[in-house]
Amino acid sequence: MLSSRIWGMASVCLALLLTAARAEAQCPFTSVQARVQLNVQDPWKQAMTLPQGTPFHVGAFKNNSGQFVDCCTTIQVTSPNGTISNVSNDSYFGTPLAGTYTLRVFCGPNSDSATVTATAISSCPYTSVQARIQLHEQDAWRQSVSLVQGQRFRIGGFYDNTGILAPSDRITLQVTGPNGYLLNPPVNGVFVDAPYAGSYSLRVACSNLTDLASVNAAATTPGIPVQRPNVNGIGVAWGTQWGLSSATTARTWDRNNLDRIAEAGSLTTHVSFDWVAIEPSNNVFDVSYIDHQVNEAEARGLLMLGYTGNTPNWALPANQAGLGYRFPPQEQWAGEFESFFQALAQRYCGRVRYYEFWNEPNGCSWIGDGCSGNNGDAAVQLYVLWLQRWYRAMKRGCPDTVLLTGGLDCHLGTNCRQWLDQVYRFGGREYFDGVAIHPYGDDWNPTPATALNFSAITEMSAELAENGQSWKKLWLDEWGYSTSNEALKGQMIDYVLSELADNNKYPNVFEARYLTVSDLPSGTPLGSDNTRGLAEENLTNYTLSPRPSWYAFQDRALGLGNEAPLTNKRMEINSTPQYGRLTSWEPSGWWANHRIYPRPNNQNLGQSFGYYSVGIAEMVGQIIPGMVFQPGKTYTFKGWVNGGVDNTGVVPFQIGYAAVAGDLGSFQPLATVPVSLGNTWFESTGVSWTSLTAGVELGKQIIVRLGNGAAGTPTDIWFDNLKLIVYP
Repeated sequence: MLSSRIWGMASVCLALLLTAARAEAQCPFTSVQARVQLNVQDPWKQAMTLPQGTPFHVGAFKNNSGQFVDCCTTIQVTSPNGTISNVSNDSYFGTPLAGTYTLRVFCGPNSDSATVTATAISSCPYTSVQARIQLHEQDAWRQSVSLVQGQRFRIGGFYDNTGILAPSDRITLQVTGPNGYLLNPPVNGVFVDAPYAGSYSLRVACSNLTDLASVNAAATTPGIPVQRPNVNGIGVAWGTQWGLSSATTARTWDRNNLDRIAEAGSLTTHVSFDWVAIEPSNNVFDVSYIDHQVNEAEARGLLMLGYTGNTPNWALPANQAGLGYRFPPQEQWAGEFESFFQALAQRYCGRVRYYEFWNEPNGCSWIGDGCSGNNGDAAVQLYVLWLQRWYRAMKRGCPDTVLLTGGLDCHLGTNCRQWLDQVYRFGGREYFDGVAIHPYGDDWNPTPATALNFSAITEMSAELAENGQSWKKLWLDEWGYSTSNEALKGQMIDYVLSELADNNKYPNVFEARYLTVSDLPSGTPLGSDNTRGLAEENLTNYTLSPRPSWYAFQDRALGLGNEAPLTNKRMEINSTPQYGRLTSWEPSGWWANHRIYPRPNNQNLGQSFGYYSVGIAEMVGQIIPGMVFQPGKTYTFKGWVNGGVDNTGVVPFQIGYAAVAGDLGSFQPLATVPVSLGNTWFESTGVSWTSLTAGVELGKQIIVRLGNGAAGTPTDIWFDNLKLIVYP
């Protein structure tokens, strides 16, 4: 036994000597250089100091050429505790310990070293820390709260009982919950999700000081339907992207596009926050056009996803001018970058919640020339660096933002999962709340089943699960088809929307957006495509005419029929303060703010909702302006509802006629359907009535109503986005 051990050791030593001899004999370089840097935009150095916990970039070069060695070299890092690690060239090395890290490069007789000093994290400057939870930004901070599964809550770490949030770099935050839920938010005072029913715990630490707060998430009320309204999304090619120079014509074009998007039944679209367009010169800002985009989308009740990126020329080196869609700013402008995005998030806080960082960073829009090289470690590391800065800045500007990776190129045949895996490996785990992807299908041999790269959804969902973050959602932020065969395009749209709406499939999908309602313009960075849109554009009068595929989208999104003009259907037109009278919903409608009364699934419902008490006396309704019952037509009254403060109730959806013209109080019911409510918003199918060739209601004014009395329960009911659909 002893002799075999000695022989084994001797064999190892001999192997090492032979390896060293071969390396010495074969080293083709006259010299090697060991260098370190903080990130890929910093200069390479032979000595560097950084805070403990910050990774550094390792480089081994040859012949003082600035070129990486390509063979025959050993690269090692010695940590402060004496541990020696063999590392790869052009990789990152962490600094979990304070002290000196030594990088050594060997090639035959040639060697060199570089040092990194990791300064210790200072001791905690506080005497105590406090962990607290908030349900909304006007709520009191508490150590224990209750909410509903699917709701968001705000976490806060305070110090010395001052009621002041501690700086994010002074404390650590950790949230744990059911099913392995684990978050380490890098920014203090932000909102996080409670995707599961059960108990959550917030831990705040500063050195050896700690405190805890708790959240109890009640399960969704049984029987409440699971819905995915955001899969019915359509994008817009904005007027400036079409090269419309006049503010008037560009905005006319935009409004007509958004009208067609809303009329098709879309509930989501995108807005474009190009840094270069907003700050074309350093400290010179123009927000008029992005204000226009947000205002117009908001006026139509469209949930917005904001694109961010596109570096202005003043923040780029001269040889990258005009290429801001591919390159982040120079390191010297990092402060301006963070200030810009913090101000952007703050400006639209409460109006735009969802943002993505960059466009197709794994494809043609990040570093790589000719769409190549963007899956390399250096490109992804650089992206993660700027993703981290963007994430912190946006969260500081608005704690309730939901921030996504840039829409990844996931067209059929690509491996976008690999890129997300690299983001995790290079420290991006805590710096995105969701993932945007572009799962284009087979444009060459399109069929309904290959209309979308469904495997990309499965693969990205698996990657999230593999990293313990299966609750994070996917935004299918671009999809669509370039074909002049409108019948085929309509079939593909119908197939995709029906698949995505199926609650038994693709549970990670939160949103899907058909690329654009119009075609794509020529002579712009978007590229020309005159068969992808759902409507035919007319650039003489800036209008769009629906194609058959637009109607196919509308039929799938809205069902058969046309929407009648209800007044204040979205509850946003109110002249009174909160809790005052709700415009056009009489006699007992009142209104409140979604942000003050958060419940799951309210993201599509705008700022305000209506409420009333179903009791014996109260009801809300309206006479439909300019409409009377006609023979052979079916009328469906439906909308979004919630059980209110006590999370329960029954609301009667009613449709009837006015016995006396113009008199809401003369309501005569034709049909009533009581709908049971719970703790989560959902869209009820409501009530329907079909008028035959003879009936007392024919020719009389239509009244839609949320009723009272025995059909309801004596509790408050919340309602929003009410609709009357008429068919045919």
